[in-house]
Amino acid sequence: MKGKAEKDILADQGGANLVGEKKKEKTFSFTTTWFLALLVFLLAISVRLVFLYFFTNPDRPQVGDVWHHWQVAYLSMTIGFKHGFLRLWDFKGMEYYWGLLHPLVLMAGFIISRSVSIIVPRVISALFGSGVIALIFLIVSRYFNKKAALAAAIFLSLLPIAIFHDTLGLQEPLGLFFLVLAVYLFPRHLFATGFSLMLAGMVRAEYWLFGAVLVLVILLREKNFDRKVMVLLGYGLPCLFYLKYLLDYTGNPIYPIYWNFLGVSAGKWSPTLQELSPRLQSIKLICQIFAGFFFISGLAVFWKKFKSYLFWLLGLTNLAFIFAIHGFGVYLHGYDPLPYHPGFVDLVWIGKLFAFPWGFLGTLTAIFLLYFLPQKLGKWGTVLGLAIFLVGLGATQFIWPTINVYYLQSSLRAEEAKKTAEVIASQDTGRGTIVLPEQSEFITYFLVYDQGIPGDRLVSSFYDPFYYYQGKDPFSEWDTFREEIVEWLRKNKVELLVIYELNQKHVEGFRNYSRMIELEEGKLFEFAAKDYVYTIFRVKTGEP
Repeated sequence: MKGKAEKDILADQGGANLVGEKKKEKTFSFTTTWFLALLVFLLAISVRLVFLYFFTNPDRPQVGDVWHHWQVAYLSMTIGFKHGFLRLWDFKGMEYYWGLLHPLVLMAGFIISRSVSIIVPRVISALFGSGVIALIFLIVSRYFNKKAALAAAIFLSLLPIAIFHDTLGLQEPLGLFFLVLAVYLFPRHLFATGFSLMLAGMVRAEYWLFGAVLVLVILLREKNFDRKVMVLLGYGLPCLFYLKYLLDYTGNPIYPIYWNFLGVSAGKWSPTLQELSPRLQSIKLICQIFAGFFFISGLAVFWKKFKSYLFWLLGLTNLAFIFAIHGFGVYLHGYDPLPYHPGFVDLVWIGKLFAFPWGFLGTLTAIFLLYFLPQKLGKWGTVLGLAIFLVGLGATQFIWPTINVYYLQSSLRAEEAKKTAEVIASQDTGRGTIVLPEQSEFITYFLVYDQGIPGDRLVSSFYDPFYYYQGKDPFSEWDTFREEIVEWLRKNKVELLVIYELNQKHVEGFRNYSRMIELEEGKLFEFAAKDYVYTIFRVKTGEP
């Protein structure tokens, strides 16, 4: 039985059954493949670093979530870990929704580079995105041939949407790396396969679901009980740790999945949804059709006995999921109903969630053109396939105008935050803390990186007594509630209070602050400075 299992594994790995007779050939092939994989990685990372440093402003990423992820990592390192084992920290409360692993990797990057620059997460993202491409080359080379593998790697290396999103500094490339690594490790290293799938689950909620689906498929497809146990242990042990970790800190063991469904897909975070324009209605219908198509395709792959079934299922699961949340959830309601779209491609199709799906479809196209087509047409099939591939690769470059219009513009918000941070710092004496509004990740960054104010001197209004108030109106019992405010200000040694005026009429917390200032200006608070939509008050609690 053991010998038969080894032969089956070698067959899955693309190796020869007659190991002894072809040992030298196998060793040479292995060395060549890994050398080519290294060249693929170097090509991918070179393209990404050139784009990052020469075609974008490296320290001004164009998507706000990048700054927020930086904030989660930095504040967890400087504040959160002081409050408990791997205690993440943030000014908005999104840290556990996004997952544990990405902040930990960013912290390691900060420590290794000895810098907290926002360029650090961007380079890390580019490294893992390039690693994904190298792994896909190895997988396609194993199951198909090197021509198709090289074509897929070149396509992924030069795909505009992949280049752009791999250099942003978001968490997707990290999670995808562990998903694709699991596919590469299978079927020879089952414990590591399961472990890698769960690591991906600690990066994004849907990757947790993808990993669970792939583990279930392996359990159903594998006949050897010991092999089932190994993959289950590899996935289950880190999963149990993560469930307990989330339960301890959030009270919900599946917190990311729960809020990913309720908040994003079901619209819990968007109580008032805008009407879909005719353009978006058409896109929604297209997404519904493709979601069904890819779901059925996944079932077909599961039913058929492909050696490469895990690779196919990873991509098809991703495609079915992405089209489903666009087609059946409220995701599209978050897009502006523009009557037109600049560039050649609609904004919807170049979002971060589509980067891997388009790359996977491009990989399948490369396999068809340079593996299956030559088998049918011989040498002329290779020529034809290569010609079609090059035309398709060139066509993808027309995505750049859309990326440029929607993303590659100057980061006005960042420049405004930089100026606000300078004004705040000019009022800071260094003797106390500074209370910032929620969603102040831009200001947090420039206070820390430019002005040298450490994170443990920054406090969020997210943690103030207003947020935890249980009554209907704190101002109806202001004399009593005021004491809670004063106690909180003293406990946190607050020196400056920053208010975001633009949202005072829309967000309860800011409206409370506006009313509080009206009642207490000249008593608890003294006007210090104003910049754009931020007003800065000096706090007077009688504390030295």
